[in-house]
Amino acid sequence: MTGAGGGFGRRLARQLAERGAIVACVDVDSGANQRSVDGAIRAAAATGRLSSKPAALAFQANLANREETYKVVKDVEEKLGPVDIVISAAVCFTTYDIGGFDDDEIDFLIDLNLKSTIWVSIPELPKYA
Repeated sequence: MTGAGGGFGRRLARQLAERGAIVACVDVDSGANQRSVDGAIRAAAATGRLSSKPAALAFQANLANREETYKVVKDVEEKLGPVDIVISAAVCFTTYDIGGFDDDEIDFLIDLNLKSTIWVSIPELPKYA
């Protein structure tokens, strides 16, 4: 679950954990991400389900960087095993007028909001071919 540190990603991580999933919470903000993990663990515990694995684990990565994205997918699989579902909720919104962006800001927005969705999925694609 990318973007697990807040908003939609945080809520969805909690709901998945409540339903028995083991959620790999990925976010650039490690503090916010850990709060999401803690909430998911509490939500899963409240259901009374028991598991030998935690309901959620935190992974920190800058998903606007391809190498970090590939590395975090590898780290998730090493700690939790094969990934069954990829949910990409990491996004960055801005209130700037489009004319006020410089090239670096545009590249960041495209890398995070578009390319990271592709990058986080690529390592998983061969499993489904």
